[in-house]
Amino acid sequence: MRGHSTTTRVPSNADFISIVESGVAADVRNALRTGASATARKRVTITCRVTGRQKIWGGYSVENKTDTMECESALVLAIVHGLVEIVEVLLQNGVSPRGMVSWNIGNGWMKKEPHETTWTQEEWASRRWYSTYSFPSPLCLALGQGGKSVLEWEGVYEPRPDAQGRISINRMGGHVLIDNPRSDVDVRVWHRLNPRIEIVRLLLASGARVGDAEVEAARACPDPAFRRLVEGSFAESRRSRASTSSLMGMDISRNLQTSQYAPHSSVVDATKVITDQAKMIERLTARALTAERAVTAAEFKLTEHETSLAEERARNAELAATNSTFTTKVLDLDRETTSLKTEISRIQQQLASTTEENIALKRETATLRAQITKRATRATRIVNKVMFALADFHPREQDEIGLAAGDAVFVALAFADGWASGLNAVTHRFGFFPFCHVSDVPPALSLTNTSASQVDAMSIASAATVSTIAPLASSRWESLTETSSMIDSERPSFGTSVHAVTGSGVTTPQNVPVEFWRQFFATISNAPQSSAG
Repeated sequence: MRGHSTTTRVPSNADFISIVESGVAADVRNALRTGASATARKRVTITCRVTGRQKIWGGYSVENKTDTMECESALVLAIVHGLVEIVEVLLQNGVSPRGMVSWNIGNGWMKKEPHETTWTQEEWASRRWYSTYSFPSPLCLALGQGGKSVLEWEGVYEPRPDAQGRISINRMGGHVLIDNPRSDVDVRVWHRLNPRIEIVRLLLASGARVGDAEVEAARACPDPAFRRLVEGSFAESRRSRASTSSLMGMDISRNLQTSQYAPHSSVVDATKVITDQAKMIERLTARALTAERAVTAAEFKLTEHETSLAEERARNAELAATNSTFTTKVLDLDRETTSLKTEISRIQQQLASTTEENIALKRETATLRAQITKRATRATRIVNKVMFALADFHPREQDEIGLAAGDAVFVALAFADGWASGLNAVTHRFGFFPFCHVSDVPPALSLTNTSASQVDAMSIASAATVSTIAPLASSRWESLTETSSMIDSERPSFGTSVHAVTGSGVTTPQNVPVEFWRQFFATISNAPQSSAG
């Protein structure tokens, strides 16, 4: 069998930039392990239609021109997007944290009119790239301060980030292709910088140089933690450089003194001395750089510990305050619980007392109901006869009826409290009235002034019981209706009527419909023939 080997394709710079922009640190490590360049940069190619030479028959020729620039580096993209792990991976793979960083933005503002589709030769030559963004160092970019944007053809610059904290970067992708751009969205993306203190610490620990620009950028940061970190590193680097210069001066002086007192025959060649001194300077410089990095790393760890300690203290203070609040709430709840228990006990006692009172009231109510039933049975008496009003009675309640002396009243019931219920034959009203105001015997009347209808009414009313009234009802009805008809024919304005008897013996006409008397006597005729005494 023939063996076969698998080969892994080395990612191109464009591929690696796309991997970095994806934000996955593991993919970045794998790409670097397979040979990708950690210093790769984004490529941007702009292509425009440019007017050329004038044609013989008129017009101009048009040609496509193309230009490509190396723009944002992998480290710049990782810093801009706040990718802490990817920044750490790139620094571990040899990317320098020093030096100025810059990138270009294509020109998308040239064609403002819809009909303008080509560029002039002069525009292409001087304005195809709109601006160049730059920061003094990756550290300034990580701090989000100290950058600028320079217009390519005018040399005018503006501070970056802008007032909103934004910068312009090229569109996503390892190799961005811009074809005849007509607006800014074709060439750039506005991005707001959000400084990460973790990235600043990584850059300092990897040897980022701290100068005046970096200190000024840190002081412009709203968060004072950035200023403390950068100023501390700046002070330490100055002390380290001063110590290195002192050591170098002492070694050179000692070597020169030794060479002065050495015999002429043993003096080495001047070139060798210079070479040795240069090597010594290089060794001392390396040692100083190592010491500087160690100090920066120690300061980085110290800052982390201080930050963690401050956070822990703040958390402990917050927990203590919360615990105090909970303790107070627990005490309040205990007091409320005790109060509620006391209130519940009192309510239970009241409930027990109320229950006993309720039972006693129910028993008393049952007894009273039984007594009332017996008393009502004995006290209520059925009368069912016609009686006569002895005196006037004026009603005081809606269920009472008025009486005039001499009115014929059909009494239905008499009550133990001295009241009765019945129908006033004169007013046609049914209701309650004092029983003492009626009698079986009508008041004395003058027969000389009494009409036939009054006599008939009185003769009917004089019957003692309903049993005596009932046989007379049918016979008296004809005379009453005849008398009423006669009176109606003589006095039509009153309609069908009869004369009622008054207490003084003087007769006054009262409107009494014939239908009322028909119903009244029908009631009497159908009434029981005996009454309860």
